[in-house]
Amino acid sequence: MKKKNTNLHITNTKTDKIFVSIVMPVYNASATVSSAIKSILAQKFTNWELLALDDGSTDNSTEIISSFNDPRVRLIICEHNFIATLNRGFAEATGKYIARMDADDLMIPERLMIQVAIMEKRKDIDVCSSWMETFGKDIANKVIGDLHGEIKEPILKLLKDNFIFHSTVMIRRNFWIHHKIQYMNYSLAEDYKLWFEMAKINARFYIEAQPLLYYRISKEQVSKSHHLEQKKTSEEIRWEIIEYLIAQIKDLDQLLQLYTLERSLVEKQILPSEIAIQQFYLIINNILQKN
Repeated sequence: MKKKNTNLHITNTKTDKIFVSIVMPVYNASATVSSAIKSILAQKFTNWELLALDDGSTDNSTEIISSFNDPRVRLIICEHNFIATLNRGFAEATGKYIARMDADDLMIPERLMIQVAIMEKRKDIDVCSSWMETFGKDIANKVIGDLHGEIKEPILKLLKDNFIFHSTVMIRRNFWIHHKIQYMNYSLAEDYKLWFEMAKINARFYIEAQPLLYYRISKEQVSKSHHLEQKKTSEEIRWEIIEYLIAQIKDLDQLLQLYTLERSLVEKQILPSEIAIQQFYLIINNILQKN
C-alpha cells in the first residue's frame, strides 16, 4: 500500500493534550483484529484510548485483544447485539472526540492527527470523515470518495446516497451527549440512519479529501453477504428522508399526492423503489434550487 499525501499543513494546531476514544466493535475477527490494533498503536497522535468491544465472539478474538500489553487498549465484553454494543462503546467513551473503527480495517498513521486538527480548527464541525482506500486478497486498491469539505444540504445529499464512510468518522462527543444520540436498530444501515438523525438536528459534516483508512474487502463481510437486506433498509431510510423533505416544503399538495401514488405503485411492485426515489431526489432538488 502506497504512502499517502497526508496534507500535514492542516495539523499546525496544538493537539498534544486532546484525548480521543476509539470505538471498535469486534465479532469473530481473529484473522484481522491484530492488524487493526497495530495500525492504531502506530498512530502519530498518541493520546487515545481504544474501546475494543467484543460483540459475543465465538473465536479467540478476545485472547488476541488481551495479548496487547498497552494500558490504552481496553477490552469490553458484550452480548451479541451489534447496535447495543455500538451504543455501549459511545457511552463508555471519555474522549473529547470519538473515532469509529472496524476490526478488519487499518488506519493510516496520520489519521487521528489529521482529524483532530480539523476538529480543533473547525469548532463548528460535529462529524469529520474522510475518503478510504480498499484493499484485500486479490483486490486492486481503489480510493473511494467524492464529496469533500463541509457538506452543504446534507439531508438532500443523504437522499442520493450514504456519503459518509462509517469507520472513517470522528464525532464531537459533546454534540453526541447534548443531543442524547443513539444508534437505532436499522439492520445493516444503522450508520445511514444515524447521519440522517444527526442532520435533522443540524449536525455539520466535513469530509477530508484523502483516504485516512484502508477498507478491507473480503467474502466474509456482512455488507456483501447480506446485500439485499442492507439495500432494503437503506431504501426505507431514503423514503423517510423524502417524507421529511416534503414536510419542509410548503404549499405543494401535488408533491404529496405524487408521493402517495408512487409509494402505492412501489408496494404493488409496479414501480421499482430505486426509480421512484431517484425521481423524488430530482424533483426535490429542483424545488430547493429554485427557492
